[in-house]
Formats: sequence, structure tokens, C-alpha cells
Amino acid sequence: MTKNAFAVIGRPLPKVDAWAKVVGETKYADDLFLPRMAYAKLLRSAHAHARIRSIDTSRARALPGVLAVVTAADLPRVKFGILPVSQDEEALCAEKVRMVGDPVAAVAAVDEETAEQACRLIEVDYEPLVALMSIFDSLAHPETRIPSTATVRTSTRTSRSSSATSTRPSTPPTWSARTSSSSRAAITCRWSSTPPSPTGPPTAS
Repeated sequence: MTKNAFAVIGRPLPKVDAWAKVVGETKYADDLFLPRMAYAKLLRSAHAHARIRSIDTSRARALPGVLAVVTAADLPRVKFGILPVSQDEEALCAEKVRMVGDPVAAVAAVDEETAEQACRLIEVDYEPLVALMSIFDSLAHPETRIPSTATVRTSTRTSRSSSATSTRPSTPPTWSARTSSSSRAAITCRWSSTPPSPTGPPTAS
């Protein structure tokens, strides 16, 4: 089959939304206005790592035009995470923040300006903690866990024939090759204390 036989591959096709974007007709989320629509803003942490001592939202709640102010105290204490190793995330931080930008409180108001002003009126008392800004900082402070469930692990290799783990030896691996009756070449790698040949892995034939 030649390239010209394809209906899409190799052919100049216009994007279906290209014209609307070029002339400014595309509607994005910020372009949508609905009746009785409220505006929400998040108050985010300015600390990379800190404990939350208290949150005072009284001034924000008293501001005219504010519909609601929500903190972690108003939400179920349900933790989640995208990765198996980070199952301690929260919609709004309850006890501590772990990065600059962590959400601490949410505000709903009649307009965007009021919501922003209400966020500035929320008072959060932080206790700054050690901030780990690089992998070297993490190694230097093993007592600090971000997330709290983090563990220190070393690189190991596990044998399939045994449940024991052993550390990777310092010598390079040795290579071997074999060819089966079905003409499939298989290359295996084995670790030993004997340095391998400088020619590297053999070529299977």
C-alpha cells in the first residue's frame, strides 16, 4: 500500500477548530457567563513546608458579597492520591502544607474581585518546617518525610529463584547468547565477580 492510499496519513488536513481559534470565536471556560454564577478562588500556601497552627476566616466571611468560605475543617477527612506512594493528599490542607501553592482555603463570592479580596483577609498561622529543595537536601535530612509515608530505600536486585535480595555487585555483568531451534536468539545477563571480556555482549547467530 502506497502513502497516497491512506485517507489521513501523508495528507494536509486542516484542524477542525483552527479557524475559530484564529478569528477569536472559540469559547473557553473564562468566556462563559451563566445566570447566578459564583466565582471561586483558592488561598494557597506561600511556604514550601510548614505546619498549619490555625486558620481564621472570620474577616473573609464578614466581607459583603462572600457566599462561602471553606477550609479542611468543613470537609470529610478523606485522603487520596494519583500514585500508590502518595495516598495522603487532601483537597484542602488540614495539618501542614508541603509545597508552595498547596491549597489551604476556598472562597466563593459574587464576583472575582470579591473572592480575591476575601482570600487576602484569611489569616493562616504557619510554623515553618525544614524545606527539602533538592534530592541532596532529602539525603541530608532523613528525619523529614515528604510525604509522611515516604521510606528510605536502597537499590537491590531480587533473584527469581529466591526471595532474598542482594545488593548489586560492583563488577559489570557477563553476557551469554544462545539460539533456539525456532531461530530465536536469546541473550542473558549474569552478575559475577569475574570481570567480563572487553568486547561486550556477543552477537547471536
